[in-house]
Amino acid sequence: MKKMIISIIAFICLILSMNFSLKYLNNVTMELESKNDLLEELIVNEDWDKSYDEVISLLDFIDENSTKMSIFINHQEINSIESEVFKLTQYVKSKTYDESLASIHYIKFSVKNINRLQKINIENIF
Repeated sequence: MKKMIISIIAFICLILSMNFSLKYLNNVTMELESKNDLLEELIVNEDWDKSYDEVISLLDFIDENSTKMSIFINHQEINSIESEVFKLTQYVKSKTYDESLASIHYIKFSVKNINRLQKINIENIF
């Protein structure tokens, strides 16, 4: 009987921690997507000063959350996004329109990929 109770408690803890991690990742990726959308709009309008400030804000946000995110997902995905944001800072600083948009779209793809990989479905379980 004790083993069954311990197993049930462990299962409940597992479900709660999984729920917490998915909710946290969802919140962070939604914030990344909104910052990225704003940044894309600023670059399309060629507002380079505000774009640079927003890129720095995005970089700070990633720095703040990367440690917690790496607990739940592969750290190479975070490193890839962070590396692309570092490139983006230089593209925006030098006012390179096409490279900036390419970086924005790579970041969008990477964030959506994180969301897709973290959804609970049969494909991700096995």
